[in-house]
Formats: sequence, structure tokens, C-alpha cells
Amino acid sequence: MTSEVRVLDHTSKVLKGNPLNDPFKRKVLVYLPPSYNNGNKKYPVMYLIAGFTGYGALNMNIPNIPTKDIKGVKITKQGKSYWEDGFEVRKDPHGKEYYWLTGKMVYRDDSNEFDVAAVKDNYISITPLHFDLTDYRTFEEIKDWKINL
Repeated sequence: MTSEVRVLDHTSKVLKGNPLNDPFKRKVLVYLPPSYNNGNKKYPVMYLIAGFTGYGALNMNIPNIPTKDIKGVKITKQGKSYWEDGFEVRKDPHGKEYYWLTGKMVYRDDSNEFDVAAVKDNYISITPLHFDLTDYRTFEEIKDWKINL
């Protein structure tokens, strides 16, 4: 039995006609644990609604441990830990080479206020993200430069 992620269409009556013109129809990801379709077991539901502003996303990481061992949920910051890639050359049953992604996690954050550390400490991590990579401090310093071509 494996876990499953389903993509559902959700129409929000609350967001319809909102002043920011946010979309009221959205795709919603639903995680189903491996034992979801077995028996009558009840599962908690967690709703992740990413803002009323129309931007950003919520990143959720779930520890790969039995559900009973999960300590809870933490709202986290994105940390500085990273995956150090490695590749192994392998051969398929027909003798053709292929590359298998390997590697290791390099931990740089000790506090579970950060995503990877929280998951390592058996918490579900929810990190709000946005995609504006502007360096606003530098922007303020250089915005009035007079640049001649």
C-alpha cells in the first residue's frame, strides 16, 4: 500500500467576488496515507489556504514515520539545509546505463523553527513561501542611480 496525493477542484463561495479578484476556483492537493482505503479508520483533516492575496504557496513536509509518532504541526521558516546531489551509474536488465539520483541531506539548521529541522524532530512542517526574489535592501540603495548609456 502506498500513499497518494489527489488533485481536487475546489470552488470557494467565500472568495467569489472578493475585492482583490483572487481566483475562487483553485486546485487543492489532498494527501492520503497508505492505510486510507483500509477499514473505517478516521483521519484528521488539515486545510491549507494560501492567503487572500493571490500569491504565495504553503509547503508542507511530513516526516516519514508512523502517524502515531508525529509530534504535531509547526509553522516554519525555510532553512538553509540542503540536499547534496550525487549520481550512481547503474545498468538496467538490458545492460543500458542509467543514472540514479543519490545524495545526502546537509543539515544547517538546529532550531525546529526551520522546516528541515522540524521534520527531523518528527513534526509536520508548513512553510509559507513567495516567489519575489527581489533584494529590496539593495533596490533601495541603487534605485536612484543615474545610469547613462
